[in-house]
Amino acid sequence: MVLLQEAIESFCQKMNHEKKFVAKEFVTMMEPAFQADGYRTPKGKDERPEILIIRDDAAGDFVLFSGVIREIRRLYPTAYITLVVSPRAIELAQCCPYVDAVELNTMKFNAEKFEEIFPHLVKFASERLLTHRFDLAFCERLGIRTPSILLEYMSGAKKRIAYSQDRLGPDGKVPRLGWDCLLTTPVPFPKESWHDVDMDFHVLDSLLQLPVANRSIEIWYTGQDVAYAKEKLAKFLEGKRRIYALVPGASIKQKQWPVENYIQFLQPLLKKEKDLAFVVLGGPGEGELGAQLQEALGSRLVVNLAGETTFRQAGAVLSHCSMYIGSDTSLMHMAAAVGLPALVVACFPASLPRVQSSIPARFYPYRVPSVMLLPPKPLDDCNDPYRYGCSHTNEMHCIRQVTPALMSQGYAVLQQRIKAGSKEPVFLSTKE
Repeated sequence: MVLLQEAIESFCQKMNHEKKFVAKEFVTMMEPAFQADGYRTPKGKDERPEILIIRDDAAGDFVLFSGVIREIRRLYPTAYITLVVSPRAIELAQCCPYVDAVELNTMKFNAEKFEEIFPHLVKFASERLLTHRFDLAFCERLGIRTPSILLEYMSGAKKRIAYSQDRLGPDGKVPRLGWDCLLTTPVPFPKESWHDVDMDFHVLDSLLQLPVANRSIEIWYTGQDVAYAKEKLAKFLEGKRRIYALVPGASIKQKQWPVENYIQFLQPLLKKEKDLAFVVLGGPGEGELGAQLQEALGSRLVVNLAGETTFRQAGAVLSHCSMYIGSDTSLMHMAAAVGLPALVVACFPASLPRVQSSIPARFYPYRVPSVMLLPPKPLDDCNDPYRYGCSHTNEMHCIRQVTPALMSQGYAVLQQRIKAGSKEPVFLSTKE
C-alpha cells in the first residue's frame, strides 16, 4: 500500500492548495496506485469473492434498503459481505443475517468542504476497507456528490456501482459533475417517480440484469427483544386486545402533529371499538408526548414506551400491533416492514406538485395499506416540492391544517383499503 499512501498524500497537498475536489484529477492520480497494488486484479477461481455495501444514512433509509441486502446475499451466496452503516442504523444492522461484517462510519459529511472531510475518508478506508480486496461494491445513497461514492472508490473495489451523479436537477438541466469517473458502473437515474425501495432494487434488476426474487423489506431483532415486547405488552396480549402503535413524535418539528389532535381523534374511536389498546413509541425526549396520551386515554389502555426502546425493541413491539398511527418516521417504515397498515400525518401540502423526488412519492409506507393525510395548501413561504413541502423545520406549521376530522375520515378509508387488500397509498386532504 506504499504507492497508495504516496498518491493520497500527493492529492491531499494539491487539494489543500487549490481548496477544491476534482474527481477526475483524483482518479488520475489514484488509479495507477490501485493498479500497482493489485486492487484491480481479478481473484483466482478458488478465492472467496468479497462484496462491499455502503448504506450510511438514516435508520428509515436502512430499513427500506433491507431487501436489497437480502437479495445480494441470495445472488452471491458464497461471498464475504461487508456492510458500512451510520450510527443511526448500526443497531438494526448488527442483527442482519445476510452480512459477514458490519463497519460503523461515524463521519459527519459536508459535501461543500471536501478538503475537511477527505482525511477522515482516507483514514476510514485505510483502516476498515483497504485490508479487504473487494470484487464488487454497492453504494445506494441517492444524493448528488455523496461522500459515500468517494468512500466506495477508496475501498479499492474492482467494480463500483451507484446511481449516476449526472441527473436532472430542479432547474430542468443535467449538471455534469464529473463524479461518474469514480464508478465503473454508473446506473442511469430513473425518470419515473418510484418509491425508494424500488429505486434501491432497480440497481439489481435493471442494470445488472439480476433477477429479484423477493421485493419485500424486513427488520431484524433478537430473542431478548421479543421477550421485552411480550413483557411490556403482557396485559394487552393476555386480554387479546387489538394493539395500535401510536407515534406522535418526529425527528423534526415540521413533521409532528399536535398531540391534542390525536386525543380528539382517539377518544371517540375508543368508545366505538371496545377491544382497542395503544402502545406509544418514539425517540429520545418524546416520553412526555406518550404521557399526555396515556393521561387522556387512560393508563389501562395505553402503554407508554416513547423514548425507552431501542430500534430493535421497537421492532419487536410493532410485530404485535395491527396498525400504525402517527408521523412520517423511521418507525413508520419499520411498521411497514412487519406488514402493518398505516395512517400517517404528513406535512407535505396537497396542492404542491408531487415531483419525482418528492418525499410523499418516495417514502410512503411500502406495500401495505396506507393513508397519508396532507395539509391542503402551503402556508407563508412553504413551497419546496422536493422535500417535506413545509419550510418551517423547527415548528409545527403546515401540518396543523390536518384536522382530527380528516384523521377520522382517513381511518375509515384505511379500513376499506384493508378489507380490499389494496396496498397502493391514498393521499387524503381537505378542500381549501
